[in-house]
Amino acid sequence: MNETDNLFSFAEARARASDPDTSHEAADAMRGKAAGRVEQIVLDALNRLGGSGTAYQIELEVKRTHPQIDSNTTSPRLKPLEKKNYVRRTEKRGPGRGSRKQIIWETVQP
Repeated sequence: MNETDNLFSFAEARARASDPDTSHEAADAMRGKAAGRVEQIVLDALNRLGGSGTAYQIELEVKRTHPQIDSNTTSPRLKPLEKKNYVRRTEKRGPGRGSRKQIIWETVQP
């Protein structure tokens, strides 16, 4: 089993109980291989950024190479990647939308 297979086999998408029906439908659509595919795209984008970037920077990089992927799909993939120990949050902050700073994420080296 290679690293990508591992990502796909543990992919999951969730919505909070308080979220509207549309959020639950979107989460259902992103379960399994679809979520794993997007997680891999997000991880690849972070690697192209030198292994470090904010959710906004990652979103822009994903859009550059996969314009069909909705920008709302990018940042929700970071937490599952963190749980799988592919990425981690840092104490640093970097550019986000507008003047807001965001957490800088970095890849975890094996």
